Amino acid sequence: MRHFNRRSRAHLMPPERLLRQKADCRSQTMKDKVFDYVTSAMEKCTSEQHWAVASVTAIDAAFVAAAEKLHFRGCTSVISAILLVVAFACGLCFVWLRHQDYFFWRDTLANMIRDEDYVPLILRRPADRKSIRPRAGVLAYSLWILLTSCFALLVLWKVQA
Repeated sequence: MRHFNRRSRAHLMPPERLLRQKADCRSQTMKDKVFDYVTSAMEKCTSEQHWAVASVTAIDAAFVAAAEKLHFRGCTSVISAILLVVAFACGLCFVWLRHQDYFFWRDTLANMIRDEDYVPLILRRPADRKSIRPRAGVLAYSLWILLTSCFALLVLWKVQA
């Protein structure tokens, strides 16, 4: 029995078939790389949401912990309140932007795999944005940011009085 390796068979193929095979290989490799990029972008959006929530919570907790000891009065309390409101607004805006970016990448992924029959249909369709389920996470994050920021402002206001 004769043993052929790929190299010995390649020279027997017609040139156009060989070129098509190489192009298909490059196309699949590129598709894999784009797929990896899209999925990592989706994961990045989610982790950045977590970090935004954690950052705003840490700022709020720092003000709550320091409120009694630092005795915020006058200009210091106004600056502190402004910092808390800015942290709240930036955190909330960032969480919603990351949420929208996640859906952009999710729809990109759905378009990439829409013709793949082995993938479940729910993954091949663009994401549903109308129901409460896709928004549950961003609503929970938003509520958490709102509650911790309001609590920090309340503590700051009570210490001032």
